[in-house]
Amino acid sequence: MIRPLQLLLLALATVLGVREARAQGPCLPPWCIEVKTPTVGVDTPTVGVQTPGVDVHAEAKRRAAIDAEWSAYVAWEAALRLEVRASIEASIRARLRAEANAAARMTPDLYWNLQPPITPYRIPPAPDFPRMDVGVLAFCVGAWTGSDAPRHAGFCPPVRVRFNETWTAALDPSVVAFKHGDRGFTTLGFHPALLWSFAQGVRSQAESHAYLRAGADVWIPVYELARTPDAFLGGHAGVGVTTAGSGLFMASEVRGLVRGGVGSEPVPAGEARMSTLRLGFEMRFTLGFTFSL
Repeated sequence: MIRPLQLLLLALATVLGVREARAQGPCLPPWCIEVKTPTVGVDTPTVGVQTPGVDVHAEAKRRAAIDAEWSAYVAWEAALRLEVRASIEASIRARLRAEANAAARMTPDLYWNLQPPITPYRIPPAPDFPRMDVGVLAFCVGAWTGSDAPRHAGFCPPVRVRFNETWTAALDPSVVAFKHGDRGFTTLGFHPALLWSFAQGVRSQAESHAYLRAGADVWIPVYELARTPDAFLGGHAGVGVTTAGSGLFMASEVRGLVRGGVGSEPVPAGEARMSTLRLGFEMRFTLGFTFSL
């Protein structure tokens, strides 16, 4: 048993000694072992890579098309977002309005039986009939056909009784100055007529009306009697309008006239007769008071 172990230790020492000797210096035969490393030659193949040609204009068009599609998509998305938002807001507003209306209907009105504190609402009352109109500031002017160019002007206050919204009786006195050529005289007149209202006012203008009228005319000279006929008789027809309210009224009229003289009329040689039948027109303007009877 001891001898094999000695032989093994001797062999191991021998091997270690040979390795140390080879590391420190050239080997000593017969312990030298020459190892030759074979030379391996590798041929590296040449790889050729061919770069394909690029069309710059086609690439630019492609990128522009992509950008346009992207911009269109962004715009569509923004419009859709706005439309959806508007629809949602409208739905919310409608719901809130409906809820507010429902709440208002359920809430009692605390001011239902109370008068407004500052300016209470007032509906103008309907005018009372019969009514009376009396002119205070009244002026009339007219002209006639025929020789000497007759004309007149003076004070013509209306005095009227309005029975209802449609019918009115008028007795319109007048004091006017006539001029026939170089001759002048003054008359006292009466112009009774019946008025028919074809339009009536409402609310604050409830007493106003537009009307047609027709009646008779009488002019009695009170000055220069020696050169005038005893009277002038005739008739008239016209249209007028009255604006009334708060106890006052304003009126204007246009009349067509016809007249002729009656009674004796001394006519000097070369002068035209005043009694000749003549046509004329007249305009009247009035400011006065209106009140119920």
